[in-house]
Amino acid sequence: MFPDEEFLIAVALASGIHLTHEQLRDAYYQIIYELDQKARQKPPFPEDPWPDGYARTLATTLGLPNRVATRLAEEWRQRHDDRNLWTFTRPEVRNTLILLKRTGYRMSVLSNSDGRTRTVFKDLRLLSFFEHIFDSRELRAAKPQRQVFDGILSKLRLSPRDVIYIGDIYTVDVWGARAAGMGAIHLDPLGNYGDWPGIHLPSVEALPRWLECYRARPRAYPLFEPRRIPYLERAERETGRKSSSRPSPTYRHKPGTFETLVKWPALTCWKRQRRAV
Repeated sequence: MFPDEEFLIAVALASGIHLTHEQLRDAYYQIIYELDQKARQKPPFPEDPWPDGYARTLATTLGLPNRVATRLAEEWRQRHDDRNLWTFTRPEVRNTLILLKRTGYRMSVLSNSDGRTRTVFKDLRLLSFFEHIFDSRELRAAKPQRQVFDGILSKLRLSPRDVIYIGDIYTVDVWGARAAGMGAIHLDPLGNYGDWPGIHLPSVEALPRWLECYRARPRAYPLFEPRRIPYLERAERETGRKSSSRPSPTYRHKPGTFETLVKWPALTCWKRQRRAV
């Protein structure tokens, strides 16, 4: 889910500023990248990533004047309190979900949110695509804490290697999923993460084709390769868990955003292929 772009465009226009959907998308991902850089250099990911508020951070990233930033922050707060501002999605997300559902993938959502995730998905008519909607407020824990991923795997009755997690915040989604033993795919529309290990896709639209390639040649891609995550390793040691220290290479697929868990169809066949290669 993204912040409501139509609302943000209207607020800026009322102040004489013309914004486009492309500008808002690029700013959204640039903000995430800057946070990921900070968390990578000095983990963990901050509990309050935007101490000045997301609206002001967004306005600064867009280069908006202070008067517009102030108005945006005020109207953002009111709108979010009334009915949540993170209510926007892009057509390619729905189209991809339709294709994955038809292919036979089981999907669920895990979101760091305020308890309103299910309502947002229902209002956007996306609820039917997912078996479960997991909200951090209801779980009383948030990504990238390993117990969050372990807990949902237990509820879904799946092992980590049966699941692929897709997300756009590397130090939250990829680190968290990999620490729990899941496969992880990172969405990187701006191409900022070229030297970061793992799998990066330019958009959610690339996911169905990538999954086809992976199922045909699973050992060609570092999907389940473990990666050291120091601060998560410390937490695991405290609970007696072990984490592999083998690094993983970077893969970039070259042919809007949601975070989801995907369960393989025909998993038995896929496992048979893995043993044969």
